[in-house]
Amino acid sequence: MADLLECLIQIKGLSATPARLSSRARAAAGRGAAAQAVRVVSYMCTGERWLRECLRRTLGDEGSLLPVREGSDNGNQGQDEGDTLEERLAEFERRRGRVVEVLEQCSADELGRVGVLPSGRRVTVADLVAITLARDTDELAKLLP
Repeated sequence: MADLLECLIQIKGLSATPARLSSRARAAAGRGAAAQAVRVVSYMCTGERWLRECLRRTLGDEGSLLPVREGSDNGNQGQDEGDTLEERLAEFERRRGRVVEVLEQCSADELGRVGVLPSGRRVTVADLVAITLARDTDELAKLLP
């Protein structure tokens, strides 16, 4: 029961990330760090594509091999030439909204479904939530002064 409650709280944390990201990215841009803000938001968009595919595979066929996460170097992976910060933020908000929708509809059993990372490590949907929330925290910290 405690694990389920923890996961539900973490899902709420995921749903709060777009507002936090928007605030910090705009503040960073205001300090002259717009390029860094776009890189961080682009990286997070790439992460959402990865997470959505992991959820699709794990919820569709437990035990599925999960994809390699692209953009692990935090470069411009997934960033289209000329995308503005506002376009990237809007994309992240849309992508995260879809992910949270899927997660909020999961039963306790579905949150416990297992996928296999390319490294061979077995992870549950709840683990993916925790991994993503930790990544959010790390990326948001890159936008602090």
